[in-house]
Amino acid sequence: MSWRVSCKTALLDELFTYIAGKTDANTLQKECVLALPQLETLAKMLGFSLDDMSMYRLAWSWSCEAPLCIRKSEFVNGMNAICSGVKLSATATSSTCSASPVKSPKKEFEPILLALRNHVETLDGALRGDVTKFRHFYRFIYKWVQSPLTMERNMGQVGMSIETAVELWRMLFPHYREFKRLDDWITFCMSKKLFPHGIISRDLWEQLLEFTFVTDYSKYDVSDAWPSAMDDFVEYVKSKV
Repeated sequence: MSWRVSCKTALLDELFTYIAGKTDANTLQKECVLALPQLETLAKMLGFSLDDMSMYRLAWSWSCEAPLCIRKSEFVNGMNAICSGVKLSATATSSTCSASPVKSPKKEFEPILLALRNHVETLDGALRGDVTKFRHFYRFIYKWVQSPLTMERNMGQVGMSIETAVELWRMLFPHYREFKRLDDWITFCMSKKLFPHGIISRDLWEQLLEFTFVTDYSKYDVSDAWPSAMDDFVEYVKSKV
């Protein structure tokens, strides 16, 4: 026996308000978003954390536009889409769907949270098994994290801070895509002498994913259309041999 998850607007509004928690009332009313503190609350309710890619996957699947935020309209529309296509077994419990149970403050929220966690976990498998989907996801991340918390200006250019990029790369590789030279790449990027740029541009971020397909640096051609940082990195790796 199974039932379709109920995502009544009033219930979603109540869940959203609960997740928003102690957010300043004026800010919540004006922007209607779940920012990082609230996303951490949501992640914990689902048995995840901000130290994994769960909230990034969720934001990508809902095409979230505001940096590091989920708008209320995106939350409601996304949940309606999830619930309309999900049926839960009458015997399903929060302890059988994942290693850790959902932490639901109300019984009425539990089916919604279970459906949401199932959605996020399913996305993980889909991204690991489909390079094209992962490419879209990888590119989305750069756009979604563009906020004063993660972006810096250097040498007249604006880009992602090295610290933010490194944190994300360590979560993305090798979980979704193998990059055998990840540690070397991170060392290279964090060296001001080797990598004077000091920031990660959108182009460099996107091209790094394509660069992971290059495994034999002896065949690397500097005349190819790679960012100059890739040329420097290959020379750095070769100099270590």
